[in-house]
Amino acid sequence: MATIWHAILAAHEFAVGEWILVDPGAKPYAIVRAVDIGGERGYRAVTWAERSEDRRLLGYWRNLRAACAGAHRAYLATHGPGDWAGYPNQSGAGAGQR
Repeated sequence: MATIWHAILAAHEFAVGEWILVDPGAKPYAIVRAVDIGGERGYRAVTWAERSEDRRLLGYWRNLRAACAGAHRAYLATHGPGDWAGYPNQSGAGAGQR
């Protein structure tokens, strides 16, 4: 049977109802908290930062597994090549060309 990894495996329970997601180097990248909104239980994910005012809301989910997956997708998005800058100019025209 194949081993399947899920983002919930990166979650370490810090306190009751609070999980910190850490990367393979043990660096935190998100916080997931259990919340009650309008009498319904859900989970809120934010980016990791030492100070709470420096954190960014990632979203709300109905279960812990989905909240961890959403937080992990946001983390992975920060490791991409960035915005596409277009194709390079390979026509030979440009700086130093006359």
